[in-house]
Amino acid sequence: MGAVLASILIAPVRPAGAQGPGAFPKYSVTDSVVVGHAEARHLDLDVVNRRLYGGGNAIVDIDRKQVTGRIADSTPGTSYFVAAETDRGLTNTGEIFNPATGAVGEHLPAHGAGIAYDPLTRRAFLLQDSVTVVSLAGPAQPYVMGGQRGRGGFGGRGTTPPPRGGPDTVIRRLPPVRLTASIVGHLYLRGVGSSGWSDGRGRVYLALTSADSLAIVDTDKLKLLGIRSVAPCKAPVALAADNASHRLYIGCDGQVVVLALDNGIVVAALPAAGRIMQIAFDPGAQLLFVPSAGQGILVFHEDTRDKYSVVQTIDDPRVTGASAVVLDPTTHRLFVPHQAADGTLSFLVVAPEI
Repeated sequence: MGAVLASILIAPVRPAGAQGPGAFPKYSVTDSVVVGHAEARHLDLDVVNRRLYGGGNAIVDIDRKQVTGRIADSTPGTSYFVAAETDRGLTNTGEIFNPATGAVGEHLPAHGAGIAYDPLTRRAFLLQDSVTVVSLAGPAQPYVMGGQRGRGGFGGRGTTPPPRGGPDTVIRRLPPVRLTASIVGHLYLRGVGSSGWSDGRGRVYLALTSADSLAIVDTDKLKLLGIRSVAPCKAPVALAADNASHRLYIGCDGQVVVLALDNGIVVAALPAAGRIMQIAFDPGAQLLFVPSAGQGILVFHEDTRDKYSVVQTIDDPRVTGASAVVLDPTTHRLFVPHQAADGTLSFLVVAPEI
């Protein structure tokens, strides 16, 4: 669910030999990257530095197609997010890590089911009913517990005690890496799920899974701007967007709904199987990729802002059953996790014929 700040030239997909507006590239599995015995949860791609996270604690170079490092002190089931412009990563368990080496610095006393990020304020939102807001914008003055292991950290002598009353916002440092962050606030929202999306202009949309709604938050003032129903969507989880057409795609139970951000109206409902946990949109090709339970990956084309059609079902047995997918908008390749019978995790490279 991370945003990319660098200017990236996204070329349209042009299939070999295809002509006319009705021609689309065909996607197929072309390669794989073996990660090892691990599990994959929500995937995050650092497009700027070309690294993929979310396969266990592995750091995957997507161009060299190999594991180049591991994130230290992480446990199974951890989710990872990288803010490329800050050279920092954040886990859903509160660890700040070096995205290149995997070394861990601060450990914040916070956790969530997932992470949303706003590039304008450089604030990350650890998602749970009490949303913890973490600033990655600059150095903080951490309090280090005196000579004892605290909640997820270990440090030397403390210098400043935590404030009395109020939430525990103590930061514990794991030396010798000095990666800094600070907790700048909390939001109390009932039913927050594991996904959020930022419009890059100071608003973040958080999925309220149990309320079939979205919460809209001012990321600077940390103020709730409103709650928006996404009916007929049930249990919204996955979020992706087409910034050009101002359309937000919301993965739900058995469908993806399309929300017009200008007026808050649901303009389309796209059928799919199972609970949709992660989706990806390619703005260069105007294609939406939806893992659909045992069907494979459905590929929808945005014919107009409010009309969509299925142009392919990627039904390779290795991607059937996948719940996560991430897109590299530069090369138009998809990365899909695949768990072998012996527990070995690989990332399948799904590429268009161009």
